Amino acid sequence: MTIEELERGMKLLFDQQVHFADDIEELRAAQGRTNKQIAELTDTQNVTMKAITTVVAAVGGLAEAQKRTDETVAALARRIDAFIAALGNGHKNPQ
Repeated sequence: MTIEELERGMKLLFDQQVHFADDIEELRAAQGRTNKQIAELTDTQNVTMKAITTVVAAVGGLAEAQKRTDETVAALARRIDAFIAALGNGHKNPQ
């Protein structure tokens, strides 16, 4: 092997090493961007989960309020039915 061939081989190896180092730097930068995107998505997910938790709690509160309203309306309906029944039986208007 001549000195020129050896120098060409060494230059080729050096160029490949430089290219490899550049590729590694690009990968590091891409990984940094990916990590930032993951962090942003995690933050968004946390906000979304808090919002969902708030909505679920509100719906639970509405369900309880609806249950109380239904019970109140049913009691009122029973009283009105009793009042109407009493009027229909000839009773005087209770005051």
